[in-house]
Amino acid sequence: MYLENEKRFRFFILRGKVVAKYLWDEHRHWLRVKRKRGEKINNTEMRMFRLGFKGRKYPVRTPLISEYENKWRLIKASEAKTKAIR
Repeated sequence: MYLENEKRFRFFILRGKVVAKYLWDEHRHWLRVKRKRGEKINNTEMRMFRLGFKGRKYPVRTPLISEYENKWRLIKASEAKTKAIR
C-alpha cells in the first residue's frame, strides 16, 4: 500500500496459509449470504483479500493490519526453514 501523503509504502507480510484460509472462509460466507437473499451467484475465480482493523467485528476471522504490518521475520523464518531442508 502506498501512502501518497507520506510518500512511503506500507508492507503487510502474511503466510500463504493465512491468506488461503481467509479467502476460503470469506467466499463461503459470501455464498451463504447471497443464497439466503435469493440472489443469483456468478461464481468466478476472483477473490478479494482484506485486512481488518483491531477492535472491529467481521463475519469471518480476518487477519489484522496490526498483526501483519512489517512482519519481515515471517520471511526470514521461511528462508531459514528452506535452508534447513536443503
